[in-house]
Amino acid sequence: MNILIVGSGCSAVYLASLISFYKKEIRVDILSNDDVIGKKILVTGNGRCNLGNLGNIGINEYNNEITKDIVSSFPIENIISFLSNIGIHVTTINNLVYPYSLSSKNYRELLSAFVLNNKNVKVLKDLKFVDYISKNNEVEVQLNNNIKTYDKLVFATGGISGNNKNSAEIIGILKKHNYVITPFRPGLAPIKTKEKTTLVNGKRVKCDISLLKNNKLIIKQVNGLENLNKVKTGALITCNHFNPFDCFTVEKVFRMSENEKDKRLYKVIREGNYTNFPGLYGFFFRNCDTLPLSSNKRTMVNFMKAVDTILQSGDYILIYPEQSMWWNYKKPKPLKNGAFKLAARNNVPVIPIFITMEDSNLIGEDGFNIQEYTINVEEPIYPDVNLTEKENTEIMKAKNSEVWKN
Repeated sequence: MNILIVGSGCSAVYLASLISFYKKEIRVDILSNDDVIGKKILVTGNGRCNLGNLGNIGINEYNNEITKDIVSSFPIENIISFLSNIGIHVTTINNLVYPYSLSSKNYRELLSAFVLNNKNVKVLKDLKFVDYISKNNEVEVQLNNNIKTYDKLVFATGGISGNNKNSAEIIGILKKHNYVITPFRPGLAPIKTKEKTTLVNGKRVKCDISLLKNNKLIIKQVNGLENLNKVKTGALITCNHFNPFDCFTVEKVFRMSENEKDKRLYKVIREGNYTNFPGLYGFFFRNCDTLPLSSNKRTMVNFMKAVDTILQSGDYILIYPEQSMWWNYKKPKPLKNGAFKLAARNNVPVIPIFITMEDSNLIGEDGFNIQEYTINVEEPIYPDVNLTEKENTEIMKAKNSEVWKN
């Protein structure tokens, strides 16, 4: 039997080591774009290589249920036993498991050496994975202009963090073969600051970080958070739109609610913000649970399907029913039908949020006072099952408008 592993990161090298130990006769090709295999191991555990956790991990410690299922399939006790069998011993610090050397570099070298000492393992470099075809219990793989045949094909290319172009291309190939891709969520990322952080360098801290600099976002008060807590189904959250960053305000309030552990908040954004917004916030708009509108009809069909799926799955969607942004405008504007039609169509409530603001004592770069926000979460507005979608749309819109005005 011969196997192709596409990718050469942590999971790829660990799989190759398992095969080398338990099924040494199997031929394994590792398709790598790096100069050495296992390169990503070097950044794990702040350079100490955190292999796992012996403590009880709650569901809120995982990105989602799928991650929990994957981790549960590979008990850390089994990993420790296997590593011991191949000569890599471990130590624990506060239930966290590390190689005895406390060195990611040392761990990578030992694990890679074990894999590469198997004469049946070969690393393929400078080859581009183009596509594959399953045929007669085999897989024909196109690498550059060459076709190679394998018994098994394993994708271990990771996510799309760090603008990982190769992973993005592989994900595109998998989508073409009708694989369902679990939506990606932001993970660990380095942040550079102007301030000196020597005292906390290398420390593990669980905290909320505001990425809006110079006090551009000041939340003074949140009213009515219980109205967000009480909605256990999917829901449309409506909010007045007066600043490109007000979606971060609603996100912050959502994370203060009881539902943050069980739900996700998706944000509807305009096409231009998705495709053209620059810098770090542009990255957030493209990667942090956003639903971009589009001028393309086919894309909008997919948008509607996504909205239906999200709402029926019990999650929230933030949408701006005014469908326009007036900078720091303090009054409600006329509402459009869109948000309320989506709520009526899916038989879910609308949760109106209206943000009021007042001048702070701080002056922004533009010479004007930076605004302090008060977030008002109002009573949810439910559709009437005895009314038509059109009737519910108009009534819910009118109620939302009245709530905002008062």
